[in-house]
Amino acid sequence: MENNNNKKYDDIDLMLVKISKNVAKERKLKILKNIGISISIIAGLIFVILGIYGIVGTIIGTIKVGI
Repeated sequence: MENNNNKKYDDIDLMLVKISKNVAKERKLKILKNIGISISIIAGLIFVILGIYGIVGTIIGTIKVGI
């Protein structure tokens, strides 16, 4: 009888370990997703800034050539 009870507790422990591992995986995925989103936002901002510099440079260049 005692052995049977121990087996039940072992099963519960195994389930808890599995659940906690899944939770940890989900947290890691969320963190990675947030990092990916922030990296893409930063990259987008860099491209926008470079684009603005390109437009300004083109305008200044055409004015200089015109003068």
